[in-house]
Amino acid sequence: MSARLTVDGRQVEVGERATILDAARKLGIVIPTLCHADGLRPAPSCFLCVVQVQGEPHLVPSCVVPAQDGMVVTTDSDDIRAARRTALELLLSDHAGDCEGPCTLACPAGVDIPELLRCLVAGRYGEAAAVMRERIPLPGALSRICPGYCERVCRRGERDEAVAIRALTRFVADTEYAMHGAHVPQPGEPTDRKVAIVGAGPAGLSAAYYLLLEGHGCTLFDQHAEPGGNFRYGLPSFRLPRGLLDVEIDVIRKMGARFRLGTRLGEDVALDDLRREYDAVLLAMGAGMEAPLGCEGGELALSVLEFLCMVSEGAAPHVGGEVVVLGDGKEAVDAARTAVRLGTSRVALLAESSSLATPFLDEHLASARAEGVEFVSPARPTEIVRVGDGRFRVACQRDGGSFITEASVVISAQKRSVDLSLVRSLGLAVSQRGIEVERETLRTGLGDVFAAGEAVSGSSWGVRAVAAGRLAALCIHQYLCGAEVAGEHRLLSVRMGQLSEKERAELFRGTPERAPVRVPGTDMARRKSSFGGVEGELSEPDAVAEAERCLHCDCEAKGTCKLRRYASEYGAVAGRFRGERRAFERDVSHPDVVYEPGKCILCGLCVRIAEAEQERLGMTFARRGFVTRTGVPFGGALQHGLKISAERCAAACPTGALALRRRMSRIDRASS
Repeated sequence: MSARLTVDGRQVEVGERATILDAARKLGIVIPTLCHADGLRPAPSCFLCVVQVQGEPHLVPSCVVPAQDGMVVTTDSDDIRAARRTALELLLSDHAGDCEGPCTLACPAGVDIPELLRCLVAGRYGEAAAVMRERIPLPGALSRICPGYCERVCRRGERDEAVAIRALTRFVADTEYAMHGAHVPQPGEPTDRKVAIVGAGPAGLSAAYYLLLEGHGCTLFDQHAEPGGNFRYGLPSFRLPRGLLDVEIDVIRKMGARFRLGTRLGEDVALDDLRREYDAVLLAMGAGMEAPLGCEGGELALSVLEFLCMVSEGAAPHVGGEVVVLGDGKEAVDAARTAVRLGTSRVALLAESSSLATPFLDEHLASARAEGVEFVSPARPTEIVRVGDGRFRVACQRDGGSFITEASVVISAQKRSVDLSLVRSLGLAVSQRGIEVERETLRTGLGDVFAAGEAVSGSSWGVRAVAAGRLAALCIHQYLCGAEVAGEHRLLSVRMGQLSEKERAELFRGTPERAPVRVPGTDMARRKSSFGGVEGELSEPDAVAEAERCLHCDCEAKGTCKLRRYASEYGAVAGRFRGERRAFERDVSHPDVVYEPGKCILCGLCVRIAEAEQERLGMTFARRGFVTRTGVPFGGALQHGLKISAERCAAACPTGALALRRRMSRIDRASS
């Protein structure tokens, strides 16, 4: 007997034994479910599909409640969404697994590093490079100068050493360029919308790349004679080769970007004029001011920005026999290492604080020391005096005492900052670091003006500027399309955090012992006397061997997990209900699927599928109460329980607890 009912104000007629969920689906109304699958007997457990039936005091699960004549059903309301959000948060509270690898979450650009390494191991270098370009349009440059946030959190480092991710991304970029040349993406269909980008540095170039992909026209304005910003004028070529930078900028030029160089905002072009001529404006002019040295005679020191720019332009100053660099940041180290290559016999880096000794500068500092740079910290300069014959005397305080050193050149490498007077003259609000913007959208108080990179953050790392440029492009695209400017929609990511010793052992179980591959270096004498690269190149066998050390901490089903998708849609908070989570476990005994019990929500889909497929053993619920788990009866092996239904179970699993194995072995590589 059929039933006629009303769902969300629309009438529908369904047959006998139909549920409310069936009725809603007949109308095209989507009700989220985790424990339901067509063709299987219903077994409500997740309570995500709850709806309100008029006259009922409580919400009911739509997957099991029969549709009845005259029913009036509401499938979406504040109360329903709150109930679904709570159901999701309860499931998340006991979820043992990382959605994304810690490396991806640590990367400011969000590069899917595990997927990149899987492509590398399989020999799919073009796909590996494409994974990088999804987030980084200057892959060759970034792979050389990135501080390595990813490597700091690599779980492999808890066993021996972190995977050499930066060296591997460099290998991928260099291999693509060597094999096929730089890939020039096809720009999007022209939209007849134009964007002015002030600043052709990493943030501006990144924004132009992604805006061009959307079909918008881009013109980049920059005060320098060549594009590249700090990548060209603030980084020595032994860290970032100019030829490589030109290749990657030329990709953006070939995509359709226009450049107006030698043009300074506020002098050669006005913001108001740009706003009239263009549909949107992005301010990405970097942090080009250097704080004063703050000691008597400080004006006698050469600015590190001026020094590095002169070297970049081929007009390096004569440094003489001794160089003293005063500063705490990465530019100070760059200046010291550059001075070594200009032939000076002694370089001393005097840092006012010990802030140089940070994880992100350790490698840089080690290279400087190996090249002969002296490092003195803490040392606060109190006076610089010209003593004749082009020499200077620098007086410093240290640990309550004082000392004096002499030099032929003194370089001041103080903190870089944004020209706030320029920002204010443009009619924009300022923050403590730079231009004030909405955090999620990078939009300024002027609706059609956005800002990104060091113009907002102050001095930072290039990878952050590139990431900000991509976000700015997304938000400008939303603005140009007339959509809500909301920024990037991010899927919720569950993080396990610190693992116990037992969990580490589980993660490392079955992982082959493999010594880290050492990136070859160049001869020290040659290194100190030229501006060529410091590191050699990985061979293909070494790159593959190093990539195979990756533990692939990211979830096998991160792209298809329904729990993650619905949790993001309903604004669920992973840590809302705190308690002791289940321990991380991983069963890799099955040839086709991986089972992680800590992700199982006891939906029973695998139990019902195995039953429908008439598996001899199948799956069942073991134990009772909070320790209930899904497993093969009698403690059997997974490969014996799921002989014919493993693939279907993995496809149905809503959380990736059962997931198909990734194929990335050398055998797969040979057959790909």
